[in-house]
Amino acid sequence: MTEIELQKYISSVLQSALKTDGETSSLNGYAVSVKLDEHTGQGHFDFIPTYPVKYAVDKKLNGAILSILSGALYPFFTLFAGGPSFVSTNLPLTRARALRFYFKVGTYSRKKVSIDESYIYSDFLPIMSGFDYDFKHNSGHVAITGSSGSGKTVMAEYLLSQFWLIGAKIIIIDPKLDRNLWSFASSRGIEYHYPKVDSNPNAFDNEVLDVLSKAVKKIGERQSHFLKNESATFTPYIIFVDEAAAYSSKASRELMEKIVLMGRACRVWLFVSAQSMDATSVLSSTARDSMGLRVILSANPSAEDCRYLMKGFDPNDIVIPHDEYSFGLGLIEQKSDGRVTPLLAPYIQNSE
Repeated sequence: MTEIELQKYISSVLQSALKTDGETSSLNGYAVSVKLDEHTGQGHFDFIPTYPVKYAVDKKLNGAILSILSGALYPFFTLFAGGPSFVSTNLPLTRARALRFYFKVGTYSRKKVSIDESYIYSDFLPIMSGFDYDFKHNSGHVAITGSSGSGKTVMAEYLLSQFWLIGAKIIIIDPKLDRNLWSFASSRGIEYHYPKVDSNPNAFDNEVLDVLSKAVKKIGERQSHFLKNESATFTPYIIFVDEAAAYSSKASRELMEKIVLMGRACRVWLFVSAQSMDATSVLSSTARDSMGLRVILSANPSAEDCRYLMKGFDPNDIVIPHDEYSFGLGLIEQKSDGRVTPLLAPYIQNSE
């Protein structure tokens, strides 16, 4: 489909479905402009209102356009949710600004992977066909939410395996002793902490605080090294807290927040998973906003599911493609671009 054909299609869909108090593209109430890079398969379109208008050009209008066009463009195009993103059009005052929406040609597809094979290249980690996690230009921290059985552990295993294969130091804290996660860690000699049945009830608490304190100390050591050598590089040092809501004391939350807020530059990262990511049991709003990669695992996410990791996002604005697998479906967002994207998490072919 050419730019002109796509432009006409978008205009006709909006003219039929968008409520703008009687103003349409045919009446010059607004215009649509499309740019498509055939080489990358990425593009954008601009919604350009002609002022004065009888409707507000705001977040509500942005959401309405996303809701209408996400389904109308699927599966030929995937519309990225987010915004509103205002851009200058370099046109006269009446049409000087536009709402911009980004898209890609086609849909994302699930990758079938082996956790014994490395896929990282140039600080990029492939998540889906056509979607790579840029951990160089993001904070490195990862947050994963989802109900039991949604695929949180599988997603975490894939991410951890990739960094382990490039030499990362990984420490896992698992208050519920997940059998698959324990097997993953023990087979690779990864440090693994869990509550011991016959130990003092406070022993695990102290163990976790010790692990988190050492991570904060590691940040200080690496920061000191930076002062002596500004070009120093470090391999990732990752603390993964599984089912964090099952264990989260005030002291541990404070240490986790320090890791999130201070650890980016020196590659000391926090990976955390939980069924919910609310401030009272897991991470503060400031820490959540600093996560480089945010994942919500749910085949049909609700506004409540998005409340903490993707606040203000309406999941009705996006189409999540389904395949032959019932797990690992949801939403994903990188902090660097703020685009909420449908997710089909990697399928691990040799899952233990």
